Amino acid sequence: MFENKKIFILGMGRSGNSVARLLHKKNEILITDLKSNKKDEEELKDLGVKVCITDKQAELLDESFDVLVKNPGVKLDNPVVLKAEKYNIPVITELEVAYRYLPKVKIID
Repeated sequence: MFENKKIFILGMGRSGNSVARLLHKKNEILITDLKSNKKDEEELKDLGVKVCITDKQAELLDESFDVLVKNPGVKLDNPVVLKAEKYNIPVITELEVAYRYLPKVKIID
């Protein structure tokens, strides 16, 4: 699953914050957004999450990241997503992270 990974989270909305809180204990997390939310930023920083508020998010992503977690609303032509693909960094959504933590169940017969 997610352990000892360097994870880039694109978007500090409710789901991005939740993913950061879920994964921060066993991973290095960078979360970024265009808009500041001081309360959430401070709470995440207190957990050891690196928080960057910038309009130059693509500049933060480099080949050292293991995975990019994006909000489902982030378009596939977003510069961060395109850069991740260039570096062969897997791009997943918060929903996929959550799914990986569900008990193994047979969904389709």
